[in-house]
Amino acid sequence: MPPAAERVCIVHDGGLPALVACLMAEDPEQVVAWRPPLGVAWGEGTITEVHAAAVQQQVELLSLGRLIEAPVLASNEDERRGGQGLEVSTLLLAAARDALAERCTRLIWPVCCGSDLDALYDAAERATLLTRLIQLDLEEAGREMPVGGRMLRVEVPLADLTSLQVAELALDLDAPTHVCWWRLPGVENVAGGMTTRTEWAGALDAAARAMGFPFAPVAA
Repeated sequence: MPPAAERVCIVHDGGLPALVACLMAEDPEQVVAWRPPLGVAWGEGTITEVHAAAVQQQVELLSLGRLIEAPVLASNEDERRGGQGLEVSTLLLAAARDALAERCTRLIWPVCCGSDLDALYDAAERATLLTRLIQLDLEEAGREMPVGGRMLRVEVPLADLTSLQVAELALDLDAPTHVCWWRLPGVENVAGGMTTRTEWAGALDAAARAMGFPFAPVAA
């Protein structure tokens, strides 16, 4: 009997990298989509109701195992006032807490850094340090490891990819890009939403041409 697929928690903002990460999972039913709190800065902007709607639609369309909609954390208040402190690490640790409760062994942060080597180094280093911090806290508390003694790992599998490479992956995986947040009604009211839509549409068009498609299979 083949071993069961690992349970995976994916930090999900409704964007294309998160969608691709979900499609790369071995078993959709073992995927927990973790949506950051409304109103906090994350990824391509601030998490809005449009992002939340995209995450919900993707979870339903892909038949993912569970959706966790994170509440606003007290430690996010500085960020909501425009602060620049430990927001990313704080949110990833909050996701890790929920991932452990869901018996996940992998926490996927679908950040894409492309050719920005400094950002790539920072993402990889943050993932490594957070994994170690989680391990230390669990050992100190004497808590059981999630599954079979395996530690929860924070991973950044898309970190070294460019937007074009993510778009190529999306086309390879037949990703339903029409349910990305930047394709949904109301995106025009999201700060930077139309710019993000144009950038990703351009990446998908370029990827389609490079792969020999006459056009990018993106819903209108």
